[in-house]
Amino acid sequence: MSKLFNIKGDPFAKLSAEEEREYLTKIFYKQRYYDSLLGLAEDSVSRFVLGQRGQGKSATILHLFEDMKSSGYLPVLIDRYDGYPLQDNKNYFLYSMIQALTFKLAKNLMDYSFKKKNLNSSQKEQLAFFIEAFYDKETAEECIYQADIIRNKRCSNKVKAWINNHLSFLNGVLDLSIKVGVDLIKSVLRMDNLDISSTRKEYIGELQIEQYHSLSMSEIVQWDTSKLIKVLKNLIEIACAMNCKSVVVMFDKIDEVPGINADIEKVTTFMYDFLTDNNLLYTSKLSIVVSLWSEVKKSLNKRGVRFDKFKEIDIRWTNEELVEMMNKRLLYYSVDKKTPVKLSSLVTNENQLAVIMELADRSPRSLINLLGYILYEEHTDNVREFSVDALTKGYMMYCRKFDY
Repeated sequence: MSKLFNIKGDPFAKLSAEEEREYLTKIFYKQRYYDSLLGLAEDSVSRFVLGQRGQGKSATILHLFEDMKSSGYLPVLIDRYDGYPLQDNKNYFLYSMIQALTFKLAKNLMDYSFKKKNLNSSQKEQLAFFIEAFYDKETAEECIYQADIIRNKRCSNKVKAWINNHLSFLNGVLDLSIKVGVDLIKSVLRMDNLDISSTRKEYIGELQIEQYHSLSMSEIVQWDTSKLIKVLKNLIEIACAMNCKSVVVMFDKIDEVPGINADIEKVTTFMYDFLTDNNLLYTSKLSIVVSLWSEVKKSLNKRGVRFDKFKEIDIRWTNEELVEMMNKRLLYYSVDKKTPVKLSSLVTNENQLAVIMELADRSPRSLINLLGYILYEEHTDNVREFSVDALTKGYMMYCRKFDY
């Protein structure tokens, strides 16, 4: 495959926002709806982000995450649903929210230990308990990331020795068999001497500590929903006490859950329990943003999900927006930023550009994919403009391999 003139790398190689997360803010194109979504999330208003596949739902969620983080909010992203049953699963969603929020608060205290002074004794005890209950389920990859943060901070020799003995940072090699030790985390946060027996008893009764440490997700989700919501609200209060403006929980990739396979009715059933709890969605200082396939809306409406109360942001692209999106992307990859490559310089014939836009069908992913096929059909170096032959063959290849 040839390379484009004045372009470093392949601007059409990556088709998902997750692959481009490191530089997503530099290539993300803000459509007209985006500022509205951002404002609603800042005001603790829950919203649905709807769109067809490839229209940028994940990119929108990831960009929103970064915007919220840099503006003093506490964003949480959930895009894995391991162990969830396909129905009657509200407590599993709550468990994931609680676990992710506990992790974020612990990380926040690692980064800014002075914030612990803002917590009263009850909040400190509760957070120490929640760390015991939820934090030690995280894997070594997260632990290593945290240790990388704290190793340059002042911490006890005991903690430093633990890190040196158990974690290797050479060449970025991760030992995924290591589990986060709750004692290490509490020691770093200086919460290991707190008496949390009364808080434990409030949530788990008279279990012995050995029994308690063996509790699994499957056991915790058997708690009353009201108890899990209480935990969630307490965590939100702790976050606000630590100077976070509010909490924003984002759910993505729900239609990709194993066993659902983009089946509309299965997606509806999977989300129904969670999305019909209006009390949860109206929780103060909490915004829930859910990314969903557009086709699911009608099915959810029939089942009673209140789109009149929790209105959707429907991602729809115009051809003009697609062109601007691609130009921003090409600018990022251009070597000479003063004279960047543009879509109009690659496709100078208006009729050919019209064919490309029609085939892309208002989908950013489809446009990127199509241009990748066209570039693949070029056989010269430093391509400044797509040839008619490459355009024609690229169209044919794209159509043959299109995932209908």
